[in-house]
Amino acid sequence: MLTSGTESVRSDEVVISVVTAHLKTAHLHDVVEEAIEVLRGEAEEMPGFITGHVLVSIDAKKLAIVTKWRDSHAWSASRYDMRVGKLLGGLPFQLYLPGL
Repeated sequence: MLTSGTESVRSDEVVISVVTAHLKTAHLHDVVEEAIEVLRGEAEEMPGFITGHVLVSIDAKKLAIVTKWRDSHAWSASRYDMRVGKLLGGLPFQLYLPGL
């Protein structure tokens, strides 16, 4: 893994979170699989979760995890989930929360 970042934008209480990572191609498959599994397993069960997407660049070196939450409280609570924390803990991201 090389670098990554997180950005969250609030609009009328809806929060859109974008976690980005620049990865070595060898790590990409594992991270993508884990992200999809967390979104399907954990996030869908979390109160306030609306939708989530895992995006990969054409060159397979960049990853983006985009999630949409009912409000900032639901988004914040998701960060305390064990599997979400493990996934994000494996990405050296910087937290950026404009407007929060």
